[in-house]
Amino acid sequence: MKRRQAIVLASALCVAPFLFASNQQNDPAPLEVTQSVKPGDSGDVLAMAAKNVSTKQIRGCVLRVDFVNATGKVASHVARLTVKSVKAAKPYVDPGEQFTWRDIAVTKDASGASTTPRITVDAVVFTDGTRWGPFATPESQRLISMTQGTDTAK
Repeated sequence: MKRRQAIVLASALCVAPFLFASNQQNDPAPLEVTQSVKPGDSGDVLAMAAKNVSTKQIRGCVLRVDFVNATGKVASHVARLTVKSVKAAKPYVDPGEQFTWRDIAVTKDASGASTTPRITVDAVVFTDGTRWGPFATPESQRLISMTQGTDTAK
């Protein structure tokens, strides 16, 4: 019985900081995102670059890409998740550092017309356990799951 209580207590101590981590969505976006669309072999492709413009190290993030038709309606969307592994030589993105995503297919709407990518930052998890964003996509929930406990395990 005491062993079970010890396991539950240890689990709570590891997870508690993330359950109560502050979500700083009212602060300015911690990522500055640029995009370019170029012709590819099978249609247009999107490349994105995100720069950490915050003062904190980033453990992971999710960008949502909405493909918007000429009337402004979202025809489709994708999300891109990036997580730095704790086991990596450098398990974070430093302030001022930039990282990229390439070759994301730009979809067409139901009529086959071109769409325009609209990028939003959905989630950012910092190495100190704080968070930024609405966390509206399933990928953002996955980001939380993947980063829980990583910084308390040091």
